[in-house]
Amino acid sequence: MDFNLLKIFVKLAESSSLTQASKALGMPKSTVSRELAKLETDLKLNLFSRSPRGIKLTSHGRSLLSKIKGPIEELEISVRMLISEDSEMQGEIKITAPEDLSIFILTKLIIIFMQDYPKIKIKLCSTNEILDFNEFEVDMALRIGKLSDSSLIQKRLANIDVGYMASANYISRNNIPQKLEDLQDHSLAILSNLYGHPIVKAHEVSITPHLISNSMPVLKEFIKENKGIATIATFFCKEELAKGEFIHIFPEQLYTKRSLYLLTRPNQYIPKHVKLFKEFLIQNLPAKISE
Repeated sequence: MDFNLLKIFVKLAESSSLTQASKALGMPKSTVSRELAKLETDLKLNLFSRSPRGIKLTSHGRSLLSKIKGPIEELEISVRMLISEDSEMQGEIKITAPEDLSIFILTKLIIIFMQDYPKIKIKLCSTNEILDFNEFEVDMALRIGKLSDSSLIQKRLANIDVGYMASANYISRNNIPQKLEDLQDHSLAILSNLYGHPIVKAHEVSITPHLISNSMPVLKEFIKENKGIATIATFFCKEELAKGEFIHIFPEQLYTKRSLYLLTRPNQYIPKHVKLFKEFLIQNLPAKISE
């Protein structure tokens, strides 16, 4: 049985008018009439008697109304309460993410989310370390690179391009590199992992960096201070590139391309408010990186 047909029947019974019922339901009178006919056909009963003066419940109609009106009203109240619970959703979420991603993108998204759900509290731990979910009571994590051995759900959200960047001031005082081999003539800062090892194990040519760091802010400061060329994520310097303050060296030649993953506990363990924030990040974070 189509629940919507029963809702239309109740509205018709309350108004005793096709015109009034159609206005209350927000649908054409012809549609209301057609849906009523369908319900009567399904039930094999005449629910209304029709006359030039309008419609009137038959004995079958009165019997049906007495049985379904209360349950339908209770169901509609339950649905409204469920929607209200969603709008009043509350709880606490602890998320960990790399410092550069937290500063440049994640904090802005958290502010937007908290405006819609003010009773949900966010704890953001900005670190490049991979924190244990149980030990640190973490609900979710943003990580660059997939974990090789993990019981966590890992959802790839976006690709992160890491390119060669330099300040316009540095380039104005030095010859701009034309090929990778030319980097040997420049001061170079390279992105590393937590253990201090370069993300890319070897270049096409042998280049000895002057600085190795796992911190994007450190590498960005290296560029700002006109110290040389550094490998940083393009999303982390979009504003400087747009203003012409930074120059993208070899835009066709990336240092590396990495994937951003959202890590969460297995689905059966995720509270409702955490699932809500997870879906929010899945829908909005990729666009923030690529825009």
